[in-house]
Amino acid sequence: MTLDDRLAAVAARVFRCDPAQITRDLAIGDLPEWDSLGQLLLLTEVEREFGVRFDGEQLVNLSNLALIRNKLTGKP
Repeated sequence: MTLDDRLAAVAARVFRCDPAQITRDLAIGDLPEWDSLGQLLLLTEVEREFGVRFDGEQLVNLSNLALIRNKLTGKP
């Protein structure tokens, strides 16, 4: 399973939606479930799935899947 597949699976699980709805450009507010609480839930699950830790600033700024993916791969 690719990183994109794993990230989409986490997001679909957190937001209780069809994985087909999960795109790389999906951002906070695009789904009703992705509000401020959904943001924390998503990033907590990403931390668990990928064995990473996000700091407080990242919890706020990683507001779309592309940014989360870039952080996981070490891209700026």
